[in-house]
Amino acid sequence: MKKFILKVGFASLGLIAFMIFNYSINSYFINHQQTNLDSKILLMGGSHIKSGLNPKYIANAKNIATPGETYFDTFYKLKYLVNNPNNDIATVVFGFGHNNICGLNDDKYSKESMSIEYLGRTYPIIPFKVLNSVGVNKITYLKTIIRKMCLYPSVKHEGFIGKGFNGRLPNLSRSDVAKRVDYHYYSEGTVRRESERDIKYLDSIINFAGINNVELVAVNIPQRKEYYSAIPERLKRKYKEIRISLIERDIRLIDLLEMELDSSSFANHDHLSNEGAKIVSKIVSDSLSLWGSLKVSH
Repeated sequence: MKKFILKVGFASLGLIAFMIFNYSINSYFINHQQTNLDSKILLMGGSHIKSGLNPKYIANAKNIATPGETYFDTFYKLKYLVNNPNNDIATVVFGFGHNNICGLNDDKYSKESMSIEYLGRTYPIIPFKVLNSVGVNKITYLKTIIRKMCLYPSVKHEGFIGKGFNGRLPNLSRSDVAKRVDYHYYSEGTVRRESERDIKYLDSIINFAGINNVELVAVNIPQRKEYYSAIPERLKRKYKEIRISLIERDIRLIDLLEMELDSSSFANHDHLSNEGAKIVSKIVSDSLSLWGSLKVSH
């Protein structure tokens, strides 16, 4: 029995040493990681941007949006990328919709079922102290660190960058608008409050961009009328208030929320298809080109 206990003890110590070794290696790689982007225009935000803006039609642009990305995530992504001296980021086009300020975003790091995905992407760029201050699921965080940092060495830890533009096929006929609205804006039948955290981090993005001479362009991807009309009035009022604030702060806004597009341009009631993304991407590209030429003329 004593020999068995000793064997188990030595095996446990070996496993702990192995995990500490991998953690040290991965920490080194993260601390020395240089995520180089060869684009001056970044397309950032959640799935509306990921499937709605195709960099094929926007010169010198790269889509680094990730599904469900919040302004909290975007701020730390932008901070990390701008602080890399090898990057020359001139413009950030980011999603600005009702979903971006909704309280659902506050659940994405606190609820275990959601936090697995988000922590798995952002653990290299958002310190635990910051995550803890906004409410993180500590058990999921520990699992994430063990899985991502302790089991094997990895040279790259860049899941927060995303995998680029994700085009979708038209599939509006199978989209349930009531379910989509309920998921985004209701919790157990009650209208969700706005996310004070993400409204605060939108402000942080604006301040950080201003200090670092990065131009911000907010874009609202088109939605079907039946989806937009079902958004709770409380969120609409808050959205309008923030919209006015952006304009007052000279943030450029491409507001395509109620743009008329046919059904083939939508993958569901609030996401574009490939064809819709092509149309919207060209509008964004033309807007950026126009503003650029106005700068040159002045």
